[in-house]
Amino acid sequence: MSNFKIKTEYIDKTVRVYDRILGQRSIVVAKIDISKVKYYQSIGLGYIFEEVPTVIKYEAVEPPIPAESVSTDFLESVINDKPKKKRKKKPAQDGQA
Repeated sequence: MSNFKIKTEYIDKTVRVYDRILGQRSIVVAKIDISKVKYYQSIGLGYIFEEVPTVIKYEAVEPPIPAESVSTDFLESVINDKPKKKRKKKPAQDGQA
């Protein structure tokens, strides 16, 4: 779920929204509930909000493996392996459904 906040230029302002069914409505930005951002975006007020980036910090469970302990035999065997052969398709036989 994304975090949103109201842009600073719209704080403490009144915004008018026209809806062909309900007509013109005035919305006070100071009274907007941030948890209902999707509703306000659906009625055309998405430009009032800006997304706040969330930073996720990951920490390693174990320290990284030192380069000296990695065996090069495994890496060389992986690099020198030949690619696998692809299967050949059988030709389609006519007359069978």
